Amino acid sequence: MKSFYPYIFGAVVFLIAVILTDAVFWADTADYVDSVIAFQRGQNYNFWEFGHLFWRPAGWLAWSQIIQPSETAFWRGEINQTFQWLSYLAGFGATLTLAAILKNLKFPGWIIAVTTAAFVFSHAFLNFTQTGTSYVAALMFYLLALFFSLRETEEKNFSSAILAGVCLALTLCWWMPFLWTIPAVIAAPLILYDFKRRRLVEAAVKIIAFSLFIALFYGIVLAVLQIDSSGELKAWISAASHGNDTRGLMRMIFGLARSFVNMGGDGILFKRFLLQDAFNPVSFGALVSGSLWKFALFYSLVAGVLFLLWQNARSRKFLIVLLTAAVPMLGFAALFDGGAVERYLPLFPVAFMSLATALQIEKWKFLRYGIMTILAVFALVNINALAVWEVSEQQNKIASRVAPLETKAQPQDRIFVVNWTDDLINFNRSFP
Repeated sequence: MKSFYPYIFGAVVFLIAVILTDAVFWADTADYVDSVIAFQRGQNYNFWEFGHLFWRPAGWLAWSQIIQPSETAFWRGEINQTFQWLSYLAGFGATLTLAAILKNLKFPGWIIAVTTAAFVFSHAFLNFTQTGTSYVAALMFYLLALFFSLRETEEKNFSSAILAGVCLALTLCWWMPFLWTIPAVIAAPLILYDFKRRRLVEAAVKIIAFSLFIALFYGIVLAVLQIDSSGELKAWISAASHGNDTRGLMRMIFGLARSFVNMGGDGILFKRFLLQDAFNPVSFGALVSGSLWKFALFYSLVAGVLFLLWQNARSRKFLIVLLTAAVPMLGFAALFDGGAVERYLPLFPVAFMSLATALQIEKWKFLRYGIMTILAVFALVNINALAVWEVSEQQNKIASRVAPLETKAQPQDRIFVVNWTDDLINFNRSFP
């Protein structure tokens, strides 16, 4: 029974998290719903998207075969809820898989508990596990790939290597940006265990299995879409960016912190401060009173973990695995939409493995206590920001702006807002 404690704890923490909180940012969930409705009506509206190949089809399949469509007036709500439940299941699976990885790596029970709780209450995971996006599904398959990759056996383990390769292929079919962290899964056993010949053979098997299945999955879709030229292929791939060309190092630095701790709307304050906005000036004091303290705490946490990982030979191996994932992922984030909260979810598995390793270093106890204190603070901040009562209050506050129009506006009237960042524009996307 004791061997099940990490899974029981992870399940309980996850259930508490989703009971107490709700999503505040649903990303492109509404677009996925539109695609499924269009497909049900015999139309193709980005149903097979390069960046989320299987997400819309999975939602449609679960809705049409398990939920079963009712009257057309209820389709949108049913499909949205279907996507949300798929995310819930993926989040639950991701939590248990992380606990399994840490258990197999022989971390003490208390470290598994702390790390699992920190994972569940991290901002990006806590938010997106309750939306209708594919990010957490991709995260679950990536964790499964890491689990199979790190399974320790005495002899060659081709079955686990093949499963790891298949899970990596499925990861990309849910969300393509995980591509940048795939080398970490392939290299992890070689770095953490040894460079024996059987490890190299298993790594080769993973690469072959991954390559075959990713070619199979995308090949089938290319045939369905009848894409048979390089120009059509390029156009299909480019469409996945949705015209987003935002980039920059500062966006990446701020976005990375936001993935772990909610900073409200203070991203705009940071931007105004950095650009020295003459029309909306922001003082350093305003930043400090806002979210700068969270920003400073996060990078203090990062510095503390990196310092502890440097302390012995075993922890330095985990540092190498972390860098194998972080360097290409952060490089990509600096070049594409680095301010997005979800952008850094591909780093979470190796980041929390590294956190567990840092907590095991006994030499610097005060530093370990400091790290756990920061994790507790971040958990409380995220719970407070995403609490069901806070989200409900935010929804009512925005909706109340429309109430006076009910008695004044006529059926054919048009209503304008001052700018595209107004909460009313995204109201139905933020509160589906």
